[in-house]
Amino acid sequence: WGISARLAVVDGTGSESVTPLAGASVVYATFDGSGHTMTGLHMDAGTEGFIGLFRRISSIGTVRGLHLRGATVKGRAYVGGLAGRNYGTIAACSFGGTVQATGSFAAGIAGSNFEGGQITGCYSIATQVSGDTRYGIVGTNYGTITACHWLTGAGLPGKAADNIYDGTTDRCLSFTNATDLYNQPRYVDAMNAALPPSIPYRWTQVPGGEPVL
Repeated sequence: WGISARLAVVDGTGSESVTPLAGASVVYATFDGSGHTMTGLHMDAGTEGFIGLFRRISSIGTVRGLHLRGATVKGRAYVGGLAGRNYGTIAACSFGGTVQATGSFAAGIAGSNFEGGQITGCYSIATQVSGDTRYGIVGTNYGTITACHWLTGAGLPGKAADNIYDGTTDRCLSFTNATDLYNQPRYVDAMNAALPPSIPYRWTQVPGGEPVL
């Protein structure tokens, strides 16, 4: 174990279903998106739970520098854009698209963030998050979420996460219009201040457009 991957080719048509990366196993590695965007992901897990692009990220796993756009992720419960469950690190990532749970706990970044899990400097511009319970960043949070922002408004989540036991959220901000994220430096400043030296990415403000790495 310990093999790392970097995303070099971006290929998404929006017409094919995708099996969650790592299937039912655990990501014991670093997946570095290199700042690239994966588009057109369509994932429908039916009655399965803990669903995302990555089904599970282990305590020594890291996903960083990855963007999803035009994505559709569906499952029964604990459905997240990037991960079903996270025990490791998700940093400097973003999600755009829809997340749908037929049961509980749908969220833009991860369905669940367990004890020891850290989600830092990410944002979600999901235009639909549906389920019995829905949140901007994480469904159930036992870990730490820092400086992660999400789109809110009519029909969208009003809270970053459901903090369980000692789960915490810090410096997480919502915005009701994507142009607020694009044009107000406080969102990018908070994300960059939270990203640790071990994450080799920082966000750059682009007037009128999405922050880029």
